[in-house]
Amino acid sequence: MKKEIIKTVTHGLLLSCLAGTTVSFTALLIIQSQNHDHFNSREPRMDCFAGLGYGIIVGVNFLFGIISLPALFNLFKTVRENRFYSFLSFFNGTLLYLILILFSFSEFSGEDFLFVVPWVFIMIWVLYYFKLRKIIKP
Repeated sequence: MKKEIIKTVTHGLLLSCLAGTTVSFTALLIIQSQNHDHFNSREPRMDCFAGLGYGIIVGVNFLFGIISLPALFNLFKTVRENRFYSFLSFFNGTLLYLILILFSFSEFSGEDFLFVVPWVFIMIWVLYYFKLRKIIKP
């Protein structure tokens, strides 16, 4: 059973990071392609931090991967048998991150907020949580 848990959690982390980063890159690329390169006065728009958004996306998805590692605590029988502990081991870091972002929501525009929280990562991670619960409860 421990091999199945390790395999499920590892596969979930890798798939969540990859899918979250890919979808966020695509959305950011679409939004940035809609911005014009010149102002109305035909002066070129200078963007000194053109790649910063992509770095933030990778960094946040990597951070979510790291704060989701406590899901491996499900290897211990006491965590695995208690649904609350199992839930906390999966989503403790995610919930703390979302609370932190909600408290600093006034600093973000609505567009930035979509990229700061990797929603695709969270959705896939939820699916893998239920998959793990199905493995644990035969």
